[in-house]
Formats: sequence, C-alpha cells, structure tokens
Amino acid sequence: MDYRIIIVSLSCICVVVPNKDVDNHPNWKLLPKDCGRARETQFRIFGGQDAELGQFPWLVRLKAYAGSFGGFNCGGGLISTRYVLTAAHCGENVTITSVRIGEYDLRSYVDCDDFGCAPPYQDIAVLWYKGHPDWNIKTLQNDVALIKLKWDAVLNAYVQPLCLPGRNNFFKSYKLEGDVQLAGWGHSDAARPGEKIPDILQFVHLKVQEIDFCRTYYKSNDTALLEDRQLCIGQKDGHDTCDGDSGGPVMKELKVDEIYRYYLTGLVSYGYPSCGEAPAIYTNVRYFLHWILDNL
Repeated sequence: MDYRIIIVSLSCICVVVPNKDVDNHPNWKLLPKDCGRARETQFRIFGGQDAELGQFPWLVRLKAYAGSFGGFNCGGGLISTRYVLTAAHCGENVTITSVRIGEYDLRSYVDCDDFGCAPPYQDIAVLWYKGHPDWNIKTLQNDVALIKLKWDAVLNAYVQPLCLPGRNNFFKSYKLEGDVQLAGWGHSDAARPGEKIPDILQFVHLKVQEIDFCRTYYKSNDTALLEDRQLCIGQKDGHDTCDGDSGGPVMKELKVDEIYRYYLTGLVSYGYPSCGEAPAIYTNVRYFLHWILDNL
C-alpha cells in the first residue's frame, strides 16, 4: 500500500466517539478556542489546483531522517502553538527532527501575492513524537501520532491552528458530509510517473464513501477496515492522495456557534499505488480524540 495525501468531499458518514466523557476532558484548555480561521482570500478554486497564499495556514511539513538521509516525508496539521497531529506511519523507521510551518511556494523563502507578503516559514525542532500505542504497520489501523514542538509556533495570518472536532454539543449528533478538503505538495509517494511535483501548495475536494465501498478495493484480511476508526474517501476520478501529503489533515469547514471554522476530521493514511484509480483510507480523528487529549 502507498501512504499518500488527499482532499475530500463526503457523502453522509457517521462519526463514532469511543468515550463520551471526551467533551469534558480537562486538556481542552490546552487547545486554542480561536482556531480554524483562514486568511480572507478573493477566490476559491475547486479541485486539484493551486491554493492561495494563507488559505490553509495550519499545514505542516515534517522533516525526517533515516540514518544520514533526510527530507520532508509527510504532512500534518497544527492544532496549537506546540502540537502537530499526523499519521503514525510517518514516524516508521525514521526520526522526525523538525517541522516547517507557513510554507506555500517551495521555491521561495518569503511568499507574496497581490495583497502582500507572508512572513518567512518557521522551522521548529521536535521535542517528542508519539505514535498511537495500537498502531499496527501490518493492519495499518490506528494510524495517528502526536508531535510536541520544542518552542511555540508564532501565529500570524499565515500560521494558525486547526480545530479538533469536539468540545461542542454540535458534534454529538454530527454526520460528516458535504465538501472536505485536503492540501499538500504531493510528496511522499504521491508523484505520478513522469510528472513534476508542484512547487505551489495544491488542494482538492473528494467524495466520502461508505466504508463498504472501500472494502471492494482493499480485501486483504491484514488491512480489514474498521468503520469507526477509518474513513473511505475518493473515487475513480483522477483526484486522490496524490494531490496532497501523507499524514496531512482532512479539513471540513463548518458553521459552529455562528462562526465558520475548519476542523481536522481525518488524516491521510494509505491508498492504491495508482493515483486516482480508487478511493483511499483516512484515519477518523474523532475516534482518537481521547487519546490525543490525554497526551497533550
């Protein structure tokens, strides 16, 4: 299986929370209430094209080393000034040493558009990386990990935290549906043969399917899909995880308490070797909220 990136559009799928007392978890106080707010932009491009500067200010690139070889191998989502959420497979057989926040155009240190320039991207060292204790490289289940940074990210219009989907009565009966987005540069096994990896941040919308739809593509007993822990997203339309970064966030814009915010609903886990030929599998973040909060 390929570990890859994705952006999503969903059709009705239920979200299961394994522990009801997550709503009252004391560590919600460690996460910002002001989250999921992107810079105001003038355009919205639908499907697999260039994002705008500041459109996804919580996207993170992970730098990892295997021996003396290093590079940006995965993505993640900033959930506070000190924590990043990503997929557990991103830490397999490598050491994640730092994260880069505020990246847009890989060719430049300072990015600008018609409305001004963003501050330089921030490279922040990793204090610790913690994969889920039940992450299983054979079954590819429980594919979630938390990273704590050595110092705070500096927030600005181009660096902002993404909301976690909880701490609000809205989510108790919420069904994930409609348009969901993913974004990235197509790194980590995401490049199509003969195609140049884009320099500018890309994003796409995909359709979320019932988990049984993915079971027709992923029939191995080793990778049995768990409806409460995993999401099935995408179809045979040419857009899939190749449009983003492995471990990156599935983002859903929702109006909660009269304010539109982006919520981190999933993480890119794995997909078909051939891009755009099948839906892919994502980690259902809501299922793991209690574990995430316990480890802040």
